Amino acid sequence: MATSLYVGGNQLTSLPDFLGKLEHLTSLDVWDNQLTSLPDFLGKLEHLTSNVWDNQLTSLPDFLGKLEHLTSLDVWNNQLTSLPDFLGKLEHLTSLDVSGNQLTSLPDFLGNLEHLTSLDVWGNQLTSLPEFLWRNLEHLTSLDVGGVIN
Repeated sequence: MATSLYVGGNQLTSLPDFLGKLEHLTSLDVWDNQLTSLPDFLGKLEHLTSNVWDNQLTSLPDFLGKLEHLTSLDVWNNQLTSLPDFLGKLEHLTSLDVSGNQLTSLPDFLGNLEHLTSLDVWGNQLTSLPEFLWRNLEHLTSLDVGGVIN
């Protein structure tokens, strides 16, 4: 039974439905493809970690908010202009990489991620850095904001 699947470095525009049947899948790497969305069936994979960087995502699907055990989310180099509220409820998230998108601000709810140890936001269109980065995120050991302040 497969627990890891790597399909990075292709030209995929969608993911096949059979992936939803791989109930023991814990790692899915679909980086460097042409995905514009992620299918809802991935939300059934409760222990999934996923790398979806270097695609064409314009938003993150709601099912990510239901992945209670998600510890790492890597969505750099997509087309995200905002981050969904549910990210602030992912209490086990320790690593978040939203670099190389089109974010103009970081939402305050990211300050609720008390277990976050690594946050990468470089290469966006941020005009300021929120105070919660220093006030709320006590466990943050790595913060990469290089090249973000316009």
